[in-house]
Amino acid sequence: MSLLFASLATALAAVPVGEQMTWEVRYGSVLAGTATAHSEEATGHAVRWVGRLRSAEWFRHLYVLDDRVESVAVPGVGSRHYLTRYREGGFVQDQDMYLDEAPIRVFRRQLDDGAWREWWSEEPAEPGAEDPLSGMVRVRHLQGEGPWSFEVFSGRHAWPAKVELVEHTVLEDTVLGEVSVRVHALDTSHEGDVAQKGDFLVYVTDDARRIPVRSVVKTSVGTFRAELVEYVPPTPAPGP
Repeated sequence: MSLLFASLATALAAVPVGEQMTWEVRYGSVLAGTATAHSEEATGHAVRWVGRLRSAEWFRHLYVLDDRVESVAVPGVGSRHYLTRYREGGFVQDQDMYLDEAPIRVFRRQLDDGAWREWWSEEPAEPGAEDPLSGMVRVRHLQGEGPWSFEVFSGRHAWPAKVELVEHTVLEDTVLGEVSVRVHALDTSHEGDVAQKGDFLVYVTDDARRIPVRSVVKTSVGTFRAELVEYVPPTPAPGP
């Protein structure tokens, strides 16, 4: 679900912190769940981004989805630490990834047949890669007309995220009212149970705020659409 979560928890501003966003997630026309994200201060010029994806209440008696991700990254430098907590039906897994080391170290805990299995692994990737969440932050604040490409590490290996600016347009029906947006198309080369099978579009306001008001991703199991329904602006920077 890392691709889906990345598309839903699409990114927070690098500075200042305190921004909060909520999206409604639809599978076709059906409300499938809610995604939230917010930014916090971290140490050493880093910012912490925290996101959560939960299935809709009506759907939880059929399938429980409650995922949480946390990214600590230095804007313009790369991710330092990426933490995931997946609770998807019967799948329960925790991961802690240390991306500021070479090789990257990953600690995993997974619940198998009622017992926790724990292990460490080392992955051949160099510091400077983004994690999926900090990568979406980077997409949000891209400048110019592109195209762009950068490395993303999501747990097993690093892969190139390729981004193109495909359109400048106006959305009239957002929670922010009528807004001009940049539309970025992402090719994540993502594979797995929910593989990308078409356009992955991210709509960000074409102003200094770069608010992600919408994202649409086509996958092997259908199309998911996230629409911003609540927005709290960043905390104002303290005065001199």
